[in-house]
Amino acid sequence: MEQEEVENALQKVKEFARLVEKPIEDYLLATADYDLRDVVLHQTLSGGKRLRPGLVILMCWATGGEPRTAIPAAAAIEILHNYSLVIDDIIDAARVRRNRETTWKRYGLALSILAGVLHREAAFLAMRDSGHFDVIEQLISRSICAATSGQVKDLKYTLKKPLMTSLPLVPKNKMSLEDYNRMIWQKTAQFFGVACKIGVIVANGSREQQEQAQKYGEALGMAFQIMDDILDLKGTTEEFGKEVGKDLKEGKLGNLPLLIAYNQMTLEEQEVILEILKHGASRAGDIQKALQLIKKYEGIKKARIEAEKYTNRAKAAIKDFPNEEAVKILKVLADYVLTRRQ
Repeated sequence: MEQEEVENALQKVKEFARLVEKPIEDYLLATADYDLRDVVLHQTLSGGKRLRPGLVILMCWATGGEPRTAIPAAAAIEILHNYSLVIDDIIDAARVRRNRETTWKRYGLALSILAGVLHREAAFLAMRDSGHFDVIEQLISRSICAATSGQVKDLKYTLKKPLMTSLPLVPKNKMSLEDYNRMIWQKTAQFFGVACKIGVIVANGSREQQEQAQKYGEALGMAFQIMDDILDLKGTTEEFGKEVGKDLKEGKLGNLPLLIAYNQMTLEEQEVILEILKHGASRAGDIQKALQLIKKYEGIKKARIEAEKYTNRAKAAIKDFPNEEAVKILKVLADYVLTRRQ
């Protein structure tokens, strides 16, 4: 993959992202009175890649549609994504995202929860302008339910108090690769799939094109989350925009490099990891011990191989779309997921 191809693809995504910036702000502000304006806009103004709305517009374009027709639907997708981030940061007690204070850390829990509610209403305003409200609303509603189920699974495998739930659903020291895949499909990948499918819908694409777009998005989302897990353990805070080792500090077993290594460890080594997670990696040397064990069992290397499998699936899913330029960009984006530092 040539660097020029990557830069051109990212430039196109940024170009499409600029189309949704003002609509996103307008829809959010349409829901909020004066006292909540800053709170409601905080997450959106924190920046971000705008990858999901970019995928909506790109997939519309790949299908042969006019990109601007996808703007309301793309805005709805990004508003819902930011909604999920506001809620996730509350659940995880995360203090930093995109190198800024999270919404709850800046404005407190009460106002952040209210801002989250308004994000969902703003997304519905955008959906009503999409020209395909009934279909998109059904997809989004199912997506929110799936993401909620994925969040519950994430909490089930979180060992640190107070994040640890009291739900006696599974032994908290056991998590299979199948458990992990289901969790990240629900939390992340299925929403990528919905974004891509909606792009085809607004372009009036065929049912087969909708299905293939959804497959692309889901595979891309799986790879994206796996690489997030890898970056969490080997990136830097400045590059990644979040605390490095965040999953260890939050006591989460559901990080793929960690999980792959954990499931190969001796019982004694597993106990070391469980103690680190229970204490939120707060003791001197905790993170280094965990990283040494992950390296011993090649957790990062093996996780990257899994991510590569998904990017290959993503590229195969869109080979028959009519707009060759858009397809090329979508394939470059799939490869870029494997090399990104943010």
